[in-house]
Amino acid sequence: MSNWMRHRVAQAVLAIFAVTLAACERKPAQISFSQTEIDLGTIFTNDAIHTYDVEFRNVGDEPLTISSVWPSCDCVKVERYDTVVTGGKTGTIRVGYNLSIYPPGDIERMITVSSNSADTTDHEVFFHAHLKYAN
Repeated sequence: MSNWMRHRVAQAVLAIFAVTLAACERKPAQISFSQTEIDLGTIFTNDAIHTYDVEFRNVGDEPLTISSVWPSCDCVKVERYDTVVTGGKTGTIRVGYNLSIYPPGDIERMITVSSNSADTTDHEVFFHAHLKYAN
């Protein structure tokens, strides 16, 4: 085999290797919430204990790991959450809240979700409601 032929074969092998390597490149884990501002609507003070499922998706290829979910106050409880979500799949954070201890009016609470997401490690999800006395 001539030197020229060896050179051409080496170039072809390198090109195939580069294309294969590029095809195998995986995106890091990244969390994406369906909503980060959740309107709970009007809630009557005598019926203000509820749960809400916050949905999110891992838009990356690598596994997304939720390390913690912190509520903003004692009236919000994190009941459960998916700790590991594989690439392209969805997960859920179940949040319970008891707003009956507050007077009527507008209220805002939040949870902070900590994860290995590539864009930032902490994400905030806000809950808005209007509390009203029952008739």
